Amino acid sequence: GGAAALAAALADPSGCALRSLNLAANYRLGPEGALSLAAALPSSGLAELHLAGCAVGAGPVGRIAAAVARSSLRLLDLSHNQIGDRGAWDLAWAIAEPHAQLTTLILKSDDIEDDGAAELLAALAHNTVLEVLDLSGNRIDPSGEHGASQDRRVTLGFQSRPFLHTPAEAAPSGGEASGGDAASSA
Repeated sequence: GGAAALAAALADPSGCALRSLNLAANYRLGPEGALSLAAALPSSGLAELHLAGCAVGAGPVGRIAAAVARSSLRLLDLSHNQIGDRGAWDLAWAIAEPHAQLTTLILKSDDIEDDGAAELLAALAHNTVLEVLDLSGNRIDPSGEHGASQDRRVTLGFQSRPFLHTPAEAAPSGGEASGGDAASSA
């Protein structure tokens, strides 16, 4: 398809001088197209890749992450692709690599939760190059133990679900606390 032809052109070291590629909102790209582009990344000269809203999903993110770790890419936008915690874990591995050159990673509205955020934050501890990690619009508790709100490189912005910070012991009397065992209260 079109993504495979584009990837072949990007991978050709003699012909492609493209530095920025914006394929945002091309939902037909999907996982297969994302895999084709990932294969071309290490030999391409791309500095920016925008794949927001391309229906990538979590599956190909491992290959994208591996390619990012071996490429000259400085900006990667995978927003609105529903990569979830699985995709976040794969990307965390890539940004922790010592040769990673990525300075901006945009993961807006990707269904990432606290576990994925924690992995990304742990990777940031080993990365001095990444300047911006945008996690706006996900499902991350802003006051969570992952510490995302303390790192100046991380943008949490609006999160897509409300968070209740009511301890179990503060539950109203006569009612069960969330996750409680009915047998233990008898």
